[in-house]
Amino acid sequence: ATGAVDDRADPAGPIEQPRAGAEEAALEAQVAERDLRDRKRGKGGKGKKDDDQKDGAKARRSKSGKVKSGKGDTGTEHCLKGFNDILSVQTYMYGKGGVCEDGFGVRLKCVSTYSGCSYYEKSLRASSTFALDACVPFDLPDVLAYDAETGMCTLTGIDLKRPEEDSCQVPTAEYSTKITFHVDDSSALYIDFSSNGGDSYYTEGEDDETRIATPYSDEGVRARRAEVCGAEVGNGLFSSCKGDGEYCGYNGNIRETGCWKDPNVCCSKKIQRVNVFNGYFWDNYECGCRLNDGSRCGGYCQEKGVESGRWFGGVYQSGKDIERIVSRMCCGSGYAMKFGSGYYCNESGCLEAGKKCGQDGIGGPWPDGPWPDTGCWKNKLPGTSSSGNLRWNGCCSGEFEKTGSNLFGGVDLYSCV
Repeated sequence: ATGAVDDRADPAGPIEQPRAGAEEAALEAQVAERDLRDRKRGKGGKGKKDDDQKDGAKARRSKSGKVKSGKGDTGTEHCLKGFNDILSVQTYMYGKGGVCEDGFGVRLKCVSTYSGCSYYEKSLRASSTFALDACVPFDLPDVLAYDAETGMCTLTGIDLKRPEEDSCQVPTAEYSTKITFHVDDSSALYIDFSSNGGDSYYTEGEDDETRIATPYSDEGVRARRAEVCGAEVGNGLFSSCKGDGEYCGYNGNIRETGCWKDPNVCCSKKIQRVNVFNGYFWDNYECGCRLNDGSRCGGYCQEKGVESGRWFGGVYQSGKDIERIVSRMCCGSGYAMKFGSGYYCNESGCLEAGKKCGQDGIGGPWPDGPWPDTGCWKNKLPGTSSSGNLRWNGCCSGEFEKTGSNLFGGVDLYSCV
């Protein structure tokens, strides 16, 4: 896959059954990570090395991701030296990632000096196949910035994909990451993740779930593997996710838990609403899905959806323009398309020929008029196709045409071809 890291077996090789002493190693790992978090929060601790570090990463790194330099010196040359030290470490690892708090192996690598670089991470849990890879290789100077006040270097704008995907278009990347490290310290990488292209990072909330990755070690791996989650499946291995039909969480008036908050709790990454407690307080969910192709994707289904754009003929249109989302509550591909007044699960992720896709409405006193422009007509691409049809990526063919009118010809209707 594009941007893949060579020799992935290093951080993610076969996982043996935890050996004797793993509990002690796990405790040591937890203590070490606590010390790093103390440094990050400005509390000092065993992890500090000198007075320059005692204020911790939280005091040294820009939580907003906005980096700056001082006194006219970009400082990036210092960051490049620090990055060399990180490359020499080769592989890092962090724990408590995701709902099941998996351990992850992390590797940063460059094909040549500071160019063709990539990020790769994979769960260290034996039964997990979850991994993320850089969408495209990046050149370090393009993504690296330095904060002279804190001495922190930050890599931003790295979009990620699943390794099984051949490629991913940056506008539709499911995850993005930024990586922060101190210019003089390669012992820790502070990794944050975004699900909106880097506008914000969900690991930087009040709970401060920034992943702290430290150099890879056999003892640390055994410790991470000892931190199990889920049910035992035999041979000392544990399930890292729940199967379809298992209760996995709820959506409450006050609190959200489990799969409603993060569908990765489920092996299938799909969730379904099973019942409403007294009809008022919360909805219960279990893994799996029951909304098949053509099923209505109602309010809860849409709430768990994210806009998903589409490329066609070398032209990209956003999910907002083509009125398409990906929802964990739709089976199969998870796509749902707007059709008429609502959204419906749509396995193909586009409207087939003959499906109504929009209208050319009538203006009025309101901003959009009493019968507004909608769908394909409202968001059509410039020009026409080689067939003379109008263009809109929400149609499977990328084309649509006028198919009728109503209100005595006042509103023109359009359908995909």
